[in-house]
Amino acid sequence: GVGDDRNGALIELAEPLDLLASSAPLRVELLCASAMIVSLTGGGSAAERLIQTAEREHHDVGSVRTEAVWLAARAIVSAVDGRPPEAFLDDAERSLLLARSADDPILLAIAYQAVLRLAYASGDLCRVDSILEPLATASGRALLPFGVVRRHLCQVTNAIARGQLDDARALIAETREVGQRFRTNSVDGASASQELLLELELDELGQRGDMLDAAAAMNPQSQAIMIAALARPHDEHAHARLVSGIADLPHNDSRPAVLALTALAAADRRDALLGQRCVNELEPLGERTIAVGFGSVVVGPASLFTGVARLAVGQLDRARILLERAVRSSIESTGRLWEGHARLWLAETLLERRAEGDVDRAVSQIDTVTAFGFSEQWRIGRHATLLCDAIADDVSPAVLRDRRRDVRTPA
Repeated sequence: GVGDDRNGALIELAEPLDLLASSAPLRVELLCASAMIVSLTGGGSAAERLIQTAEREHHDVGSVRTEAVWLAARAIVSAVDGRPPEAFLDDAERSLLLARSADDPILLAIAYQAVLRLAYASGDLCRVDSILEPLATASGRALLPFGVVRRHLCQVTNAIARGQLDDARALIAETREVGQRFRTNSVDGASASQELLLELELDELGQRGDMLDAAAAMNPQSQAIMIAALARPHDEHAHARLVSGIADLPHNDSRPAVLALTALAAADRRDALLGQRCVNELEPLGERTIAVGFGSVVVGPASLFTGVARLAVGQLDRARILLERAVRSSIESTGRLWEGHARLWLAETLLERRAEGDVDRAVSQIDTVTAFGFSEQWRIGRHATLLCDAIADDVSPAVLRDRRRDVRTPA
């Protein structure tokens, strides 16, 4: 629920600290709120220091409320910082248990947010499903609109992850209506990002090309540079701007998601330098799922995009291993769309590698995705068609892409 001026929010949170006694429970809440804002804006070690201070002050107070708040904040900060979600899942669940025992709707709303972030980081969409209604109920009791709206944002995210794209479009419109009714700060930006992700999947981004180019020109460090490059994969200027702008990408919570989608542009052009940059930053995420905020945007398992980046670099054996992991984790997550993309990029890697049996294995992956029934007009459908054409023409997918790019460039 914090507005765009996060520095201003931090000042408002920090100013009362000197006026409160060292044993005041409110100090723990102010420190934890500050830590979460700092972590989402790229504070890193500063957020960790705030959490450590909150922990010391919680032990001085020793209340159920301060423990619930501190545990929730520690889980969120740790997840945003890129640490393994399983290491802090107990913190989130313990916070939720304490909030339930206190029957405090504000504590419940806080604890559910922590569970959301950890569940998304581990790709557990079913766990997310299970807490959306309780989150909305607790937030309604506590008069916290952000929690009511969060349910709708997460429903959109889960629908996209599962390939329910028609449902997602209707859910985005519903989310915007709820956000306007409650006048929350987060809905406009989150819904716009979700809509861009949806349009990417529907292969409709090209219709926004001019708008995205203008946004990227005004702010070279914005996410628009990456979106513009994906919207126009045959546009050399858009790709060059992506390569230039990615170097100055802010170190905030959305950075891994931007790099994940950048990996797709790198693989499309087999841009080894751009692919290596994505590998360097995404591979440390391991088996995590890449999420922004508390489910506003979730792009899929990190291993999917690291594998795609390895393909761009030409490291085919490593790409195959990572993409096989991405297939498995997507199945466990019930992220059918993620699974489809992972299978198709695995098939492309196999077609590039061409070891014994690779073509047959690639065909099997493509057939599995085709059976999902995703539209041929979606991005995933067009990828499957390109791979089938590459097999029919007995060429690599990269060669076929280059041929089609050469045909389109003059137009």
